[in-house]
Amino acid sequence: MKKRIEDISSPSVAFDMLFKFLSCAALLAVAAPIIHSLTCPIIGGWAVFLALVLSPLLFGTGYALQALYGRVAGIKRTASSRSYEKLEKYFKLPDAALTITLGAGAGMAVTGFISRYMRAQFEAGIDRAYDKSSLIPFLAGLFCSVFIIAGIAAWFYPRGYIINLRSLIPCLVVIIADFMINITFGVGQEFLVACTAVFMLLSAIVMNQNHIVDVINASGTGDITPRVRFYNLLAVGIFCLFVVVTMPIALSVIVGLMVLGRMFLLFVLRNSIVGEENDFVDANEQASQFESNVFGKFSDFGSESQAKFYFIIFMLLLLTVIFFFIIIRRRNVFRIIFDFINKVFSNILEFLTNLFSFNKFSTEKFALSNYRDTEEKVDKKAIREYSKADQPARSYGEFRRRLDMLTDAGERLKFAYKELIRCWGEIYIRLNISDTPAEIKRKIEEAASGTDAELITRAFEAVKYAEHDLPPAESHRLVEIMCAQIKARM
Repeated sequence: MKKRIEDISSPSVAFDMLFKFLSCAALLAVAAPIIHSLTCPIIGGWAVFLALVLSPLLFGTGYALQALYGRVAGIKRTASSRSYEKLEKYFKLPDAALTITLGAGAGMAVTGFISRYMRAQFEAGIDRAYDKSSLIPFLAGLFCSVFIIAGIAAWFYPRGYIINLRSLIPCLVVIIADFMINITFGVGQEFLVACTAVFMLLSAIVMNQNHIVDVINASGTGDITPRVRFYNLLAVGIFCLFVVVTMPIALSVIVGLMVLGRMFLLFVLRNSIVGEENDFVDANEQASQFESNVFGKFSDFGSESQAKFYFIIFMLLLLTVIFFFIIIRRRNVFRIIFDFINKVFSNILEFLTNLFSFNKFSTEKFALSNYRDTEEKVDKKAIREYSKADQPARSYGEFRRRLDMLTDAGERLKFAYKELIRCWGEIYIRLNISDTPAEIKRKIEEAASGTDAELITRAFEAVKYAEHDLPPAESHRLVEIMCAQIKARM
C-alpha cells in the first residue's frame, strides 16, 4: 500500500487550524493565571470562570471577527517562509483597523453597562457600597477590549510565530511574575501549576511539529509522512510523561533542601528562638516545637504530613546517590551502567519506530544502534579549486576548466553557484558579506527576471546546508543553467 505523503509547502487546512488552535490555547494558558490571581481577591470563585471561560470566549470572538472580515474584504495573510531572516511582516494595522475599532467599542459598551448596573443596584438598595469613581467598570471594559484585540492580532500570525523559542521566554517571565503575585496576595498556586502544565504540553507539541516542518523544508524534499508526525508526537508524550514522573522527585529535593536549611537555622539560632526560660521545657513539647518549626508552613507544597513524606523521599535519594558514588570509587561500573542504559534506550526507540510503522514489517535500520563510521577519500582537485575560489575566473574558459576538474556533483553545483552570484553582484545587485542565499534570491528577483533564482537557491541550500544529494541528472541540468548565465555575463 502506498504511503500517504503530505506536502509541507502547502499544509492542509485541518492541520493549520489544529496547530493554530493549540498555539492560541497555549497563550491563553499563560494569561489565565494572571487574570485569576488579580481578580480572585475581589470576586472570589468567579475568577476561575473569568479566566477559563470568558477570556477564551472574548479571544475567540476577536479571532472570528477578523477571520470573517478578512474573508469578506479579501485580505490575504502573509505566508511564512520558515526562514531565519524574518523578512516577513505579518500584522498589518490598516487591515485590522475596523475590527480593532469594534473591539474598543465593545469594551466601552461593557464599561457603560457595568456602570449603569452598579448604579441601579445602589438605587434599589441592594448594594450600598457604590462609588461613582470606581475603576471596576473601566477595568472590565479594558479586559474585554484587550482579549478581543489579542484575538484579532493572532489571526494574522502563522502558527510557528505564536509559540516558538522567542515567545517562550516572555511567557515564562509572566508565569514567574504570577507566582510572585500569588505569594503577595495570598492566592494558592494550584491554578497556576495546572495552567503551566497545560502551557508546557501544548508548547512542546507545537514547537516539535514546527521543528519537523523547518528541518524537512530545509532539506529540500518538501514531503513528510504521517508516520514522522506520529513518531515525534509520541516522543513528546514520552517526554511529558517523564516530566510528570520526575516532578515528585524534584519536589522532594526542593522540600528536603528547605527542611535541612530550617534545621541548620534552628540549631544556629536556637537561643534567640527558644529563649533561656524554656531550657527546661518537657522533651515532648520541645520535639513538637521542633517539628512545627521545621516541617510547618509548607502551604505551597501541601500539609505538614506531605512535607515529611517528601523529606523521607529526599533522604532516600540522598543515600542512594552516596551509595552510588561509593560503588564508583570501588569499581569501574559507571561505563557498564551507561552502556546498558544506552542499549535499552536504543531498543525502546527501535521498538516504537517499528510499532508505529505503516508497513507490516519494518525494513528500516535504526541509525543509533547500526551506526558505522566510514572514511572517504578526499577529492584533492576540489581542495585545489577551493583554494582558488577567492580568485575570480578571468574568462568563461578558465571558469569552465576549473569546473570540469571537480568530480563531485555537489561540489560542482556549489562552485558554479558562487561564480554566478559574483556575476549577479557585478551586473544587477549590490551584495553584502552578510547576505544569506534567501536574501540574495530576493534581491535578484526584484532586480531581474528569467534568472531561475528560486530553483537555483533551493538546490544550493539543499546541497550546502541540508547535505541532500540531488539526482545526477537534476544536478547536471542546474549546473548547465548556471553556466549559461555565467557565459552570457562574462
